[in-house]
Amino acid sequence: MRVMITGSNSLLGKSIWELTPQRSAILLTHSPSHKPTFSRQSCAPLDVRDGSSVARLMRQFRPDWTLHLAAISDVEACESSPDIAEEVNVHGTINILKYAKKYGSGILYISTNGVFAGNAPPYAESRKPHPLHIYGKTKYAAEQLTKNARVPWMIVRLMTLYGWQPEGTRINPVTWAIEKLQRNESLNMVNDAFINPLYAPSAADAVWKLLTGSARGIYHVAGKSKVSRYAWTRAIARVFGFDPSLVHPVPSSFFPSVTPRPRDTTFVTRKLERSVAWKPLSLTQGLTQMLKHRKTEGKRLKQHA
Repeated sequence: MRVMITGSNSLLGKSIWELTPQRSAILLTHSPSHKPTFSRQSCAPLDVRDGSSVARLMRQFRPDWTLHLAAISDVEACESSPDIAEEVNVHGTINILKYAKKYGSGILYISTNGVFAGNAPPYAESRKPHPLHIYGKTKYAAEQLTKNARVPWMIVRLMTLYGWQPEGTRINPVTWAIEKLQRNESLNMVNDAFINPLYAPSAADAVWKLLTGSARGIYHVAGKSKVSRYAWTRAIARVFGFDPSLVHPVPSSFFPSVTPRPRDTTFVTRKLERSVAWKPLSLTQGLTQMLKHRKTEGKRLKQHA
């Protein structure tokens, strides 16, 4: 199988690359200014807004499947620069779909729990999205484009990811909390908004199982544990050996924001579990697996005395 990955220099891209099955050829594409540090081979710069560049790489590599990860995923950045969010998240997807059709590639589009309003959880794949913010709206627009494209397609909606991110890329809620807790900083964490956090290697495992099977359609991928950010951060402290009393509960109103945030976007994953041999990890299981990799993946984490 030949697989092209857009936006590969990311937590998810790294996790997918690490689980690549044997006899698979991978092309990692990345933004021109952020080449992956985890692989020195089969990398190519790509701005998905540039249709000619998308066409050239598709023509040269001829992927069986294209995993479309590239996106502006920072919610606040999308709100402050909606035109750029539209260009990358929507028009970039149009380019990917156009040349996937021309060169015979299927599309696995990575979407988000942010397409839901969070007022009627838990969410199965059959539920109609109703995004509250620009990021969610652009991702849902790209979902619609993918569904209407005349190519084999899957839409994989992922819950908030955590794990050891590649060097030089955005931190995630767990690595952010670790950096704060190892400095004994006090943390105020929201206790009235809920998700079921997803360990990135578990997400990558689901993606490969879907790709190598006969599945099509929309799938939700999430962890097993429904938690608030407060409960999540307390669990991080316990598993990594920090002081849980540093973590304090606060309501969402404690952090004023002009960007509307959904209160509960927890997923139902039964469709995925029935379709492939995949099981969601509990939060403790995911954090414990992450801890086991701290020596090789978490070099920035100091040994806690």
